[in-house]
Amino acid sequence: MSQQSLRGNDKMHLIEISTLVQLLHRRLKSEVFRDNDATNTAKLSKKNEIIDWLRLSKCQRQLYEGFLNSEIVLSAFDGSPLPALTPDTAEKYDIGGTHDKLSCKIFLIMSLLEKLIPEGHKVLIFSQTRKMVNLIQFVIAADAVSDGEGKVTDCVK
Repeated sequence: MSQQSLRGNDKMHLIEISTLVQLLHRRLKSEVFRDNDATNTAKLSKKNEIIDWLRLSKCQRQLYEGFLNSEIVLSAFDGSPLPALTPDTAEKYDIGGTHDKLSCKIFLIMSLLEKLIPEGHKVLIFSQTRKMVNLIQFVIAADAVSDGEGKVTDCVK
């Protein structure tokens, strides 16, 4: 609807909204941080990415195979049942368990943390799902690895 076809209060309301939008844009322009590779790259430390193809542990393989061969999955999907798998379907961690009982992701993460943290590296861990992040947090806390939520005085020690 054009501004010309509006009458009275409708036209005034549209002008008020337009004015508010302009004010908001001016206010946010100075506040919003725009990610610009040219200006930010110099400020950031070098990022090292690791891609490691992992083999499922024996326990995970059994869980995945059982899931893929279940009646529900076989009846629900025509063709391949792979879409039914989520990134964390078979994430299982047994505290104090053997490697066969560990999630391959958790095992790799914990192995890397044991090496990188003593060397002074700062590590960020990302995952596609909140469930996996919660599991990683649980395992890190159980193994007493600092997760950044401690007191400042603890960091100085």
